[in-house]
Amino acid sequence: MLHTTFRRQRRVGARWKALAVSLATAGAAMAVLVPTPVLATGSEGFTFLQGGFTQTLWGTFPVAGISLGGVAFATNGDVLADHCNFSGSALTDYSQTSTTSVNGSTLHNHSELSSNAGCGLANNTDGTLYSNTSLGVVNLNASTGAQIGLPFGSAGNALGIASDPVTNNLVYVASGGTMVFVGPAGQSPRLSGTFSSVTTGLTIDGIAFDPTGDFLFVSNRSDNSLTIIRRNGSLVQKVPAGHEPDGIAFHGVAPKFVVTNNTDATMTRFDFPGNDFTMPATVSSFASGGFRGDLAQVGSDGCLYLTQDGTRFANGTVTTDNSIVQICGGFAPPLEQPITATGTTFTATEGANFTGTVATFTDPDTNATAAEYSASIAWGDATLATAGTIAGPKGGPFTVSGSHIYAEEGSYKVVVTITDIDADNGATANSTANVADAALTASPACLSPSPQSYNGPTATFTDAASPFGTLSDFTATIDWGDVTVTAGTVTGPNGGPYTVSGSHTYATTGTFIITTTIKDVGGSRAVASCNTLGFGFAPGGGSFVIGDQNASVGDSVTFWGAQWAKDNPTSGGSAPKSFKGFAENPTTPSCGVAWTTDPGNSTPPPDGPLPAFMAVIVTISVGKDGSEISGDTVHIVVVKTNPGYASNPGHAGTGTVVAVVC
Repeated sequence: MLHTTFRRQRRVGARWKALAVSLATAGAAMAVLVPTPVLATGSEGFTFLQGGFTQTLWGTFPVAGISLGGVAFATNGDVLADHCNFSGSALTDYSQTSTTSVNGSTLHNHSELSSNAGCGLANNTDGTLYSNTSLGVVNLNASTGAQIGLPFGSAGNALGIASDPVTNNLVYVASGGTMVFVGPAGQSPRLSGTFSSVTTGLTIDGIAFDPTGDFLFVSNRSDNSLTIIRRNGSLVQKVPAGHEPDGIAFHGVAPKFVVTNNTDATMTRFDFPGNDFTMPATVSSFASGGFRGDLAQVGSDGCLYLTQDGTRFANGTVTTDNSIVQICGGFAPPLEQPITATGTTFTATEGANFTGTVATFTDPDTNATAAEYSASIAWGDATLATAGTIAGPKGGPFTVSGSHIYAEEGSYKVVVTITDIDADNGATANSTANVADAALTASPACLSPSPQSYNGPTATFTDAASPFGTLSDFTATIDWGDVTVTAGTVTGPNGGPYTVSGSHTYATTGTFIITTTIKDVGGSRAVASCNTLGFGFAPGGGSFVIGDQNASVGDSVTFWGAQWAKDNPTSGGSAPKSFKGFAENPTTPSCGVAWTTDPGNSTPPPDGPLPAFMAVIVTISVGKDGSEISGDTVHIVVVKTNPGYASNPGHAGTGTVVAVVC
């Protein structure tokens, strides 16, 4: 019985048609344009539709005694229409994907959802539906239609309801015609109050905000006008519609205009100069030859969905079944549908520039373009967030890319914030950056030749993460080549280059392979190997001497013997015959430091055996002053000694020069 009474109330608008002009706000102008006859494609719904638009019969509802009213959209994009009671209405769900062909038309199959809706429906950015009922605003599950919680706010007239794009509140028509509001279900505390009283006492049907939320448009069935209210509640103007308006929608693509779905099987178009809703409107016929129209809603696809009390199929068959007609394109959804962002897991290397995708997102608006969004990337490493680059085809999906250099290896939580730059709509994606340790590059740096007591560098290395490397990240070990391994000392500035040094005393002279292994706390490692020639001086101190004319690497030399002066030509002239080749002082020779000794073997040379690799002095001249013999040290070379040496000059010490020390 409620249903019958409600439908009767909705049809009383015809009584007001004669009053339309007298009740119009002063200053509102109405210029009726004569439409150019254009037969709508397939003539589904209307026999006339303005050029540039298409119409499609979306679905039918062949149940006697029930009329479709409000339209909204399910979570999965299905079109929902209610059965238009004051309260307690079920919802009809029209599938996006399942269709049937009837009389030449492709109809979307429908199923019924038990609900507690009124006639007016509105989607909200919280992902649920709201309905205007005689008990107040009811919150509905957008997937199942089920009621969520108790009705809230003042009793409604069960008709007009819209989500405020600025506050996200639900503005609706109270039972007495006043515009009231309630907050969405998740608001705490949940607010309610009066939005505007300029329509109090009037019969109001569909309402809709303009996309900016600055103006509320009202189907005023008391005077057949399109009534415009500022968001502060004040009246802007009433535009005579020439018809009894019901549903309202905005065409958001140029040229921008407003349309109403009327109860006399027509649609009216309102054009405002410069899109200024305070200016007089030009009124024209948008469509005609349809059926009694009811509420309307725009989807994220930019198409308008409206309900009618009849059906016209593509082959011309007409029935009394209720129907939903889709008119495309370029209409503006009442609210930006929430975008959905998805994080990614990506890999990078410390110190190296990463460039790549850090998130993806989709927008239900099939007309969305990448230019409509901005993105900010917080990289998770305490650096400042940077702007992301958005790319993707019209309608998406879209990618967010960015560039960044991580100073250290590790796993980082990356937060990507996406914003629709022309609407209060955004999403956040949580991504993960797995940053690998940068490669280490090592080079050998051994001292060779070296005294048996080695003290110095063994390797140098660089970190590809430079200049972000940290000295404390590195450790090193040195394998000295004689079954001894010790820790190395890593030195250098943060960012490198770095040096590994160590100290070790070899038990014997000879050639050893030194292997240095460097490790980064992040897991990278590098190895460098090199040879060192370990040498010793004459046992007990002092040094043997050779002449500079026979001291090149590869030369065979005599560093001790009765014929030393003969076997060791020098650039400074002949040496005294009394010098047999051993210099007593200094105990440890150095290049550039003069040496002295006694004649012959008066200063006892060392007993054998000699080191296998022994350092000897290279001299340019040898002189004798009294009992002291002296000379200079221009070089020190390493001689590989031969067997046969004895401290008696008659047993010469010989060998081959194999390396230069200095």
